[in-house]
Amino acid sequence: MFTSNEDFERTDSSALLTIEPCLFRPGTNGIIDKWNRLQRLRQYTSRTTTKVCGLYASGSFVEVIKNDSGKPAIKGALHYCQSRLCPLCQSRASASNIHTLERASARIMNEMGGKFILFSTYTLPHKKTSSLKSLIDALNKGIHSAFSGRGRQMMKGYGLLHYARFLEITYSEQNGWHPHIHMVSWWGKKLDDEDIDALKNDAYLRFSRSVERSIKGAMVARSAIDYQEANEEGAVVRYVSKNSIPALKEGLLSQNKVAWSGDTIWDIQEKACTGDEHYLKLLMELEKATHRRRWVSMSQGLSALGTLTTDDIETQAC
Repeated sequence: MFTSNEDFERTDSSALLTIEPCLFRPGTNGIIDKWNRLQRLRQYTSRTTTKVCGLYASGSFVEVIKNDSGKPAIKGALHYCQSRLCPLCQSRASASNIHTLERASARIMNEMGGKFILFSTYTLPHKKTSSLKSLIDALNKGIHSAFSGRGRQMMKGYGLLHYARFLEITYSEQNGWHPHIHMVSWWGKKLDDEDIDALKNDAYLRFSRSVERSIKGAMVARSAIDYQEANEEGAVVRYVSKNSIPALKEGLLSQNKVAWSGDTIWDIQEKACTGDEHYLKLLMELEKATHRRRWVSMSQGLSALGTLTTDDIETQAC
């Protein structure tokens, strides 16, 4: 088991194949935590790609070095599973998405006439017996109904420029699975309270009709949709860090876990890796229900806006 950066740095690529699996230990170096947790998860995951994630080099060798910050880094290409449920790959994807959205937001507001940023959350009724797959299906259909056709035209009329959506999943013993969508949207006009109410009401009608068709007997409350204005500099990054990609709750950007009424996907993994049969079943359901799902969706062109330009690279080098 890795217990320090020095242990990690002394380990060559061949040793990566024979490390003793161990429990995730909070409070140590972030990359060590994630690697140790992945090692434990290999025994219990149903995903073959995750079982071998980070164990094989695409080239002839892999070297562990110190980066410019003095932290351990891998030199050479490793095969990664790219799964959003992998502690290691999720962290890498999370960091990339955060930086992409930070740069894109700055360009929208400074170069594209952006005037307003709106945060929104979409939830749906759920109960203990609801399957995760059925809930995610209903949620995605509801989002599609709210943001396509006339719904999209209305938003464009109010100045919608770009958006990014993030799937989050939690679980509680009392109410079962709770998938929900967080969204950041950029607008070309300053929205007042009347504008926000009109947009929220239209989205609610389309979203609720779709969800209630998908889930028999469901009644979608108006509180299922929440809109908030971003009113301070840096709010987009903090919102995404807190509410979007679940791996960020495990220490990305040095954040601590927040209090939850239930379990995050990482809590489920951690408990499943103790051999708990109930959480092993939840882990299997989670992996099956999220297979080939999109955890992050961005409007066309948003990702390109967040790409590093020559000016960005030169600025970072200074």
